[in-house]
Amino acid sequence: MIASAVFLAAVEALSAAVEWLWPAAMGGATHWRGRPAEHAVSLTFDDGPSAYTGAVLDILQEERAPATFFVIGSQVERYPALTRRMVAEGHEIGNHTYSFAARPVPLRLFSPVPATQVARAQDVVWAVTGTTPRYFRSPGGQMGRPLWNAVRQQGLHIVNGALPCPRPECTAAAQLATVQRTVRGGAIIILHDGDDRHPHSARPRTTVDLLPLLIPTLRKRGYAIVPLSRLLEKA
Repeated sequence: MIASAVFLAAVEALSAAVEWLWPAAMGGATHWRGRPAEHAVSLTFDDGPSAYTGAVLDILQEERAPATFFVIGSQVERYPALTRRMVAEGHEIGNHTYSFAARPVPLRLFSPVPATQVARAQDVVWAVTGTTPRYFRSPGGQMGRPLWNAVRQQGLHIVNGALPCPRPECTAAAQLATVQRTVRGGAIIILHDGDDRHPHSARPRTTVDLLPLLIPTLRKRGYAIVPLSRLLEKA
């Protein structure tokens, strides 16, 4: 009996992981990139808003570059004006849970995000901006059946992408070099305008330093910077 229960739990965990990671390009629900044939990319920002988001928005406005902000609901409550500014300036808002910080590997595989985190973040964004997020990105790739079900119930599209550098200590120059080496048409670039585990961290300063270098570099290489909704059309 115990062996059967363990086996069924293992099958459930594996099937949930497969569903969570299965790319939309192959019939799944997770978008890892847009259409490769289109010479366009999207910029996305996680873990904000924060004290650095205003500087990020200033650069995007100056460069006339659209972006998608995967916001944390508790940070939206802390910085409502910045969140409203995102919408007012034409950026898209994604759901990054209400307050869940990514767990270290491998703990993130065994500490599922409470389902209420998704709905609560949706409610906060609606209350502050009058808009409802269409996209969801899990903190640090957390997964699990309760989270999967919550995302489906809210009608959200799961969006992942590529990190220029996963380590907080990566410099702007190092991240720029990674993008130059790896970017392809349809890329979803993941940057950070906040830090989910340390909301007052100076980590997003690197993003502020990177953006004035990154955006012109992408355009010089012929890539259009487009909203996520456009990148994922028929992707």
